[in-house]
Amino acid sequence: GLLSQVIPDDLGAENMGTVNHIYVAGFDDTRGKPYILYEYPMGGVPATSDTDGATGIAGYENGDIPGVYPAESVEQRQPLLVESMEVRSGGEGAGYHRSGFGVTRRVRVLSDSAQLNVMADRSIIPPWGVAGAPSSSLNSVTVVRDGVEVRPSPIPGKVKAFPLKYGDIVLMQAASGAGVGDPLEREVELVRKEVFDEYVSPERARDVYGVVFDNGAVDRAATDKHREDLKKQRRYFDVVASDDDEFDERGCRVCRLSPRAADRLGVRDGDMIEYVPDKCAPLRAWASVGDGLAEQAVAIGPVGRRTLLLSAGDRIWVRAVATAPVGPLAS
Repeated sequence: GLLSQVIPDDLGAENMGTVNHIYVAGFDDTRGKPYILYEYPMGGVPATSDTDGATGIAGYENGDIPGVYPAESVEQRQPLLVESMEVRSGGEGAGYHRSGFGVTRRVRVLSDSAQLNVMADRSIIPPWGVAGAPSSSLNSVTVVRDGVEVRPSPIPGKVKAFPLKYGDIVLMQAASGAGVGDPLEREVELVRKEVFDEYVSPERARDVYGVVFDNGAVDRAATDKHREDLKKQRRYFDVVASDDDEFDERGCRVCRLSPRAADRLGVRDGDMIEYVPDKCAPLRAWASVGDGLAEQAVAIGPVGRRTLLLSAGDRIWVRAVATAPVGPLAS
């Protein structure tokens, strides 16, 4: 994010995170000893100004540590069944250059005494894109029990000793890094190929990349019109220079919005938004909705303006950021 302000022609988006430790452990009655499966699923590598990202590749800082183990190795040593390991369809950070795709892995528990522990990030707030690219997918570890997906913890990505039952499926969905550039400018042929290869659904191609299909083929005229329509739906605000950057009691940046402006953005008080500049990384803040604020303007302090390379009177695209729910589990 910092380098995007300094070298805007050589961009890179945020990565999938720094930790994704997943532990499935218990007692193996057949072998008469405890077991533990420790895995670290890799997601998608972020895009750059020149390239799309790779899928499921470990960063150089991980050395030769494997992200996940071969199914044959897991099933010979532990009472577990690796049901699948696949590309996470639609799990990329979209952009003119997209990130790699996330990865989905399903491991079924075949013992009566087991537990799940997780220490992962990028599970609540998604990685940010650069130069107009949206946020990418979230990291997620859940449990499928009797056909129903359940959250094992009130805080996504942080799970301590969640009891697993025989037949439970640990569902690991590794996040991706984010993209670079406007996804509505991505080459139509690249999107068409990804839909054909089933990496991207036709619905995602239409809603995120603006590419419209008709009977399995790209409708170029409809695509051009739909992309223009999607751009017109973006919400821009006039930048008002405030004397100070405002933060709440948690130290989180605040964006004050009128009720009408919040409605336009589809956010409520306490939701996350981001200011989206043309060339560098976005700046995120938490919405504070109140009366007496201009409907078409946002006040940004001196640090925020320098970060976004903005001046008073400029216009800035503001959009909502989808975050994961945090709080008590449903009973």
